[in-house]
Amino acid sequence: MKKTTKFVFLLLIASNSNAGGIDLPSIAASHQASANSNGAEAADASVLYYNPAGMSYLKQRNISISGSLITFRGKVKDNGSTGTPEPFDNSNEEGRPLGPNGEDPYASGGSGSFWPKLLGLGSFFYTAPYDDNITLGVGVFSPGGGNINYKNDWSGAYQVDAIALELININPSIAVRFDEKHSIGFGASIIGGHLRYRTQLDAKGLQPYLLQEALSELNVDTLTVTPEIQDVITSACKIRVLIDAVCGIKVGEVLPRPIIDAISSPLANVIVDPSSRASGLIEMYGYGFGYNLGYMYGLSDRSRIGLSFRSSSKINFRGRSEWYLDDLKARPVVGTSIVSLLNNDGNQDLGDFLGDYLLPETTTKAVFNVPARLSISYFSALNDKTDLMLDYTFIKSSILDELAVGFGIEEDSNGKRVILADAKIPLKWRDSYKASLGINHHINDATTLKAGFQYDKTPIPSKEFRHPALPESDRYMTSLGFNHRINKNLSIDGAYSLLVFEDSKSEYRNKCRFNNPEDSSGSCTGIGGTFRGEFSDTYANIISLQINSRY
Repeated sequence: MKKTTKFVFLLLIASNSNAGGIDLPSIAASHQASANSNGAEAADASVLYYNPAGMSYLKQRNISISGSLITFRGKVKDNGSTGTPEPFDNSNEEGRPLGPNGEDPYASGGSGSFWPKLLGLGSFFYTAPYDDNITLGVGVFSPGGGNINYKNDWSGAYQVDAIALELININPSIAVRFDEKHSIGFGASIIGGHLRYRTQLDAKGLQPYLLQEALSELNVDTLTVTPEIQDVITSACKIRVLIDAVCGIKVGEVLPRPIIDAISSPLANVIVDPSSRASGLIEMYGYGFGYNLGYMYGLSDRSRIGLSFRSSSKINFRGRSEWYLDDLKARPVVGTSIVSLLNNDGNQDLGDFLGDYLLPETTTKAVFNVPARLSISYFSALNDKTDLMLDYTFIKSSILDELAVGFGIEEDSNGKRVILADAKIPLKWRDSYKASLGINHHINDATTLKAGFQYDKTPIPSKEFRHPALPESDRYMTSLGFNHRINKNLSIDGAYSLLVFEDSKSEYRNKCRFNNPEDSSGSCTGIGGTFRGEFSDTYANIISLQINSRY
């Protein structure tokens, strides 16, 4: 007989980054300085990422190496988050209160702010002309990712404690120049990824969902009341979780299966010591493939327009789940007695029981789609001193309708299969976009000042789909920077950007209930509470430096 544990490990592969939910605000300092508006400028090797056709405008071998530091700040206010509702209680969608005024000792911390405060990233680009018409290149960069941590006792700890996503893209490319006006480019992407996600487990809220099923699966049709079983029933009756008819049962009486089923749910609700805590971790690695295309049309010797497309990429993650259950304790007498009945060897340790029969450490798998994007960009040298640049990028972020994690099948100590239901988190993201405007001002032949502004539309449709692992909202980025040519073969770029997030609210509710599954398959979780909060004063400072060499 197989066991199906209706518990879902909450997973959100996302980040605290930029448009489409995973973009980073800086790939290269030379583009960040003008708020990523200069995809058609083709000033250095980093154009490979924005439009591979632009490589044909680089006449020598070019190397660009860029590094960035991002400091992140933001406030989180709890507005009445709740824990898991009681089983079979359809009268109330809310569970017990959490947060500073709530009932849970391990989800009562103040919301505070985000961590870490400092993130770093970098990129490398190389281009080389093969002949007068063909240019080859390769880029190594992060197409997206992020890292966000909260305190492990904050009011949203049962939704997310910490998450980190790192992606790296190796992007070999080729550009072909047909004449003075027309160039095309093509690139292949090999993407590697690492995901680490941790959450606290709602020990009090989970107990009836996890253990009711275990109790109902006692492999007996009748149960003779022993002194130990009578002690369990008597203790449960004292805290009024059993009906009087059951409370009168004596030693030696035989309980039929219907009575065993009837007492399983209320007994499950008194097994876990309310001071217990537990947590879970998923760590996975994955890879995927994609491609990018580009076209550049020279309107004149002073202006051009570019069109580029970067395909969606399916990242296949594989890894393992880990459960930290050592601090998950059973109530004295009632809980320990029930656990000893459930364990074949009479072991009273609740953590050992759950780790063997209900929450085994197992393999995990997930598929994450990096959204496709289509960009149109424009560059014009208005005069000898000033350049104007524009960019509009459409992002097909609606591909992220939901996120799901599958768990491998393990066997308990009795050789029975333990199946953890797939994790499913609805996103319902909509398509998004970003638009930017930039200006170059050439002070002299050696030094150019840059400035730009970028607006990013969030893909999150409403507060009901804003998970605390992704405090996403509309964003505004203002950038300043420079390029300074040290000699004819060496130059440096510097950039500073202020990225501001609009204030936003979250009312993310896990609607799945033990007796009211969220979907027809019955795949659901006992963590059915609501994170209700507000994100404000959220911004990032980004400082970048880039070295360019040509020879």
